[in-house]
This record gives sequence, C-alpha cells and structure tokens, in this order.
Amino acid sequence: MKKKQALPEYLRQLRKFYCCTQKDIASQLNISRQTYSHYETGRIMPSINILYRLAQIYGISVDDILKQTEVEKHDLWGGVIYSFRILIKQITFCYKKSFWLVFRV
Repeated sequence: MKKKQALPEYLRQLRKFYCCTQKDIASQLNISRQTYSHYETGRIMPSINILYRLAQIYGISVDDILKQTEVEKHDLWGGVIYSFRILIKQITFCYKKSFWLVFRV
C-alpha cells in the first residue's frame, strides 16, 4: 500500500500536475501568492472553504483532496476547464487593454 503524503505536498503535486503556478491558483482563490505558498509548505492549513474551492478548480472532490487520491486517477477535464478559463481571462484582459489604448486619444 502506498504511503500517504502530507497535504501540503499533495497540493503542490496537484498544482504541478495541472501545469499551474502558485499565482494562478492564488488568483482563482482570491488570495495572495504568499498565502497559497504557505499552504504548500505547511505553514498554514487551508480552511474547508479553500479546500472546496481547490476541488472546484481541479475538478475533483474535497474527499479526493483529503484522501489524497493519486493525481493520475483524477479526471483531466478539471485541468482542461481550468486552463480554458485562464486563457479566456487573459484574452479578455488583452482585448480590454488594447481597446483602451486604441481609443485613448
């Protein structure tokens, strides 16, 4: 039986599996990157609300996070949807910025 890792290490593994930065996840949680970093180092334990929001981001359940289900077994659609949301957000930001620059006369 595979030994369970600590929750902070599991959060880091999840984030890396979905190719996200700490800043990406922190912005989705509306917290600072430093606070999220503390979750991954174990300095701060995430609240149940944060765990719920992380589960939504990754497309998994809070139970999967608490039981530390192997990352490979997760439904990859959670990561795809998250990446798509980030892409749309970046396109929208760039569009608004370029629109403002063009009409800034």
